[in-house]
Amino acid sequence: LAGPWAGLREGVVAGGDLLPPIVGLHLMPGTTDVRLSAPAAGHPPAPFAIAPARQAMCWTAGVGDGQQDYPMVPPAPGEVGDLLPGLFTAGATEGGGYLLLDLEAMRVTCCDGPGDLSDRLLVTAATELAASRWSGWYELILAGCDELAVLGRAEQCANLDEALDVLDARARTVAARIAGNGQADVRTRRMADPEDEDWGLTLLVSREQPTPAQMSRLLYLADGPGGIAALV
Repeated sequence: LAGPWAGLREGVVAGGDLLPPIVGLHLMPGTTDVRLSAPAAGHPPAPFAIAPARQAMCWTAGVGDGQQDYPMVPPAPGEVGDLLPGLFTAGATEGGGYLLLDLEAMRVTCCDGPGDLSDRLLVTAATELAASRWSGWYELILAGCDELAVLGRAEQCANLDEALDVLDARARTVAARIAGNGQADVRTRRMADPEDEDWGLTLLVSREQPTPAQMSRLLYLADGPGGIAALV
């Protein structure tokens, strides 16, 4: 795939710095922004550059950087899927752009608002994740999305408690692997060894609103060494 995605993962790994705190992408006609939650430890890989007047919290590439006009498409899974497998389209932006958020970076993401609108966003996100060409880069767990079983790409749970039990088993597996050797989180290990399934990403999308007890459990599971994210 031509454009800024070619070599993004390789450039990040070759830099030898801590993984950049990428939380999302803003795709616009001719321009791509990589949004960060804090300034990165190192410089962005070419052709990205630090965007001006953004407190070093945005990498940008596109028209005006001496390169071609890049296509407004997300990275191909065979190239950087192991760097940002948790992306989903949060919505459209002014000027014909799209905002993609990285669920893995945010760990637990809550959708709040009118019930029917929140439900529509959750179902749309679940459908995108279940049908995405990236679906081989993560394990998807769905609670309350029985109609998506036909796609055959997600584990269907009858309720949120059942889904949390699946996440708990996943967290125990990762904790056992990392015990006594916890200097690197799951995302860092995945970059070094993308073929190891234990370092993969597990995503939960739930249409069922968590109770306070369920939310407490979910936050506890997501606040471990990584590899678990949820949209509820």
